[in-house]
Amino acid sequence: MGIIVTVKTGNAIVRNTVRRRTRAIARELISAGRLDGDIVFRLRGEGAVPGFTELESELSECATQWSRNV
Repeated sequence: MGIIVTVKTGNAIVRNTVRRRTRAIARELISAGRLDGDIVFRLRGEGAVPGFTELESELSECATQWSRNV
């Protein structure tokens, strides 16, 4: 699993917060069997940084789409 957070997201504190949240959500998805294989999350943010629940719902939706296409 790879996580890429662009500089446009914000300063280092914001980028690391988003990265940690993404890592925690991805671990849950992997342990639940919803994600497998190699995956890279590329988070491009310009403006507001998503909260944990919003990020969780978006990544869950991505996992659903991922499982349909694999």
